[in-house]
Amino acid sequence: MKLHLLTACTRPENIARLGESIDAARRPGADLIWHLKQDGERKHVGGQAIKNALIDRVADGWLTFLDDDNLL
Repeated sequence: MKLHLLTACTRPENIARLGESIDAARRPGADLIWHLKQDGERKHVGGQAIKNALIDRVADGWLTFLDDDNLL
């Protein structure tokens, strides 16, 4: 099973902790694929345009959004 995690990042200080939570959640047989795109200039409030662009990267499997201030 593929699960794509889509994150539009406007808070780069949260990336390391978020990545650690994803690594801790990995289970045998589940393929977690993290798609991360940073918006360092915070041009896109809420990251909606970035999230839409990330959806285009997913060809198969399930997808979910994981904000940069959440943990998996």
